[in-house]
Amino acid sequence: MTLLHRYKRIILLVISFGICLPIILTSFYVSDGIGVRVQVSWADNNTHANSIEQFIQKERGQNGTNGTNNAKTATPKTIHIKRTTPAPPDHRKIRVLCWIMTAPEYLWTRAIHVRNTWGHNCTTLLFASDYKDDNFTTINITVPHGRDYLPMKTYKTFKYIYDNHMNDTDWFFKADDDTYAYMDNLRRFLNRYDTNKPVYFGYQWIKYAKQGYPSGGAGYVLGKEAMRRLFSESGKEKCSFANGDEDVKMGVCMEKLGVKALMSHRLNPYGVKDTSKHINKGTLTLHYIKPKQMYELYAKGSPP
Repeated sequence: MTLLHRYKRIILLVISFGICLPIILTSFYVSDGIGVRVQVSWADNNTHANSIEQFIQKERGQNGTNGTNNAKTATPKTIHIKRTTPAPPDHRKIRVLCWIMTAPEYLWTRAIHVRNTWGHNCTTLLFASDYKDDNFTTINITVPHGRDYLPMKTYKTFKYIYDNHMNDTDWFFKADDDTYAYMDNLRRFLNRYDTNKPVYFGYQWIKYAKQGYPSGGAGYVLGKEAMRRLFSESGKEKCSFANGDEDVKMGVCMEKLGVKALMSHRLNPYGVKDTSKHINKGTLTLHYIKPKQMYELYAKGSPP
């Protein structure tokens, strides 16, 4: 082989590698642990919203909607999601534990889509349900089923986290199973604060307490000192998590314990009707997000 031919082969290899490399770097899989693979690809132009809807319907049919464990599938399923912008950097130094308030009947119709999308960006992801599910990282919270018992469910979940995750987490984020969180934005936001100060964050409803209370649906974040005070002797004496609204109970409790509420409209309790339209810059969370919208928002990435 002549020297010229060798150079031609090297040039062709370099060109081929240059074409393939962006596809390799811009396509990855996230797995939900039960045989469902969500491929997020910026190079794939054949993605349509209908494929997301079909994926959700298939998964709902195979996994059931009544909280029973019908999750195992014979072969992996894949949905291709096109990202319009590169994935934002993940601020790994800010460790955020996310726990999702859910119930057995919503594990496979709501919570699964949190786990398939933004939940992957949490340092630790937990789901608080009414019983343990081996195919989910669920915390078995022994309280009666129903909305009236959500305050005690919230308290017991935070207590489990306090006992098991205080040393491996910086911030503690509670959200619902229809909440969407931009974890990279949330980490940037939290990076300005000290978790060992008595602070917590949420969307402010101005009722029931002087500093208001946080929207449970939009999600709220407790720091380490807030957690310490919550489970101190003073916390046990001053705070009640009997029947009522869990976010109201938390807001009243934090005020009694001297934990400052740093409220922000960037945690949005109202949601968004059309995910194709502009999302406000710096948005941290959105509430009332449907499964299909979860994938659409995840594909778009954080609002610029």
